[in-house]
Amino acid sequence: MSDPLVDTQKLLHLAVENFQNGRLQEAKTYFHEALAKAPDDFDALHLSGVLELQLGQLDRAEELIAKALTINPNFADAHYNLAKVFEGQGRWQE
Repeated sequence: MSDPLVDTQKLLHLAVENFQNGRLQEAKTYFHEALAKAPDDFDALHLSGVLELQLGQLDRAEELIAKALTINPNFADAHYNLAKVFEGQGRWQE
């Protein structure tokens, strides 16, 4: 039997590798699989949100990053990325 945490970490590694190499759709597939195995994994949520931001899917990016921040509200990069989403949406006050 495989360890779901290890599987999730492998999927995240593949997702990040694809993301860094510009293979965004492949990265999205791996992030989706990681979230299916671990829907409350901070890294999977946050990084999936960053990818959605890159793809211009601002509503989905906001949903993912905001959920990540409910898990770890002290992660400054997630706040920054959520602010980038708000900027893209023209929500300057937030």
